[in-house]
Amino acid sequence: NEASRAKLTAAGADHAEAPYETGVATMAQRIIRPNVTNFLDLAFAANRHKDIQMEEIPVASGSRLNGLMLKDSGIRQQYNLIIVAIKSHDDQMLFNPSFEAQLKAGDTVIAVGEPGNLKKLEAVLNPSG
Repeated sequence: NEASRAKLTAAGADHAEAPYETGVATMAQRIIRPNVTNFLDLAFAANRHKDIQMEEIPVASGSRLNGLMLKDSGIRQQYNLIIVAIKSHDDQMLFNPSFEAQLKAGDTVIAVGEPGNLKKLEAVLNPSG
């Protein structure tokens, strides 16, 4: 409820979720969009499914891909990954970025693909991480 959220925020929480509201929303999505929720379950449940995963990977200033456009990055060709979104350093979310979207230090790439390929991309985007 709102009183609990206010208390958590006052205590320093950046974000507070109401479990019952989240549960109801999730159940509604499972009824309305069963295929989408099944896909998301696969992407987020790394322990249950080894073939596909969704990951967020920060772009470090030392990355060789820093400053490149997606079309020049080789992410799709070399790692067989799909870039779902790029969250910029100022918290703007760019969904389904175009091939001309630029990777910049401080951004976070949201990618989907095989876990091994995600690890390889992470090593390139965040070499010191």
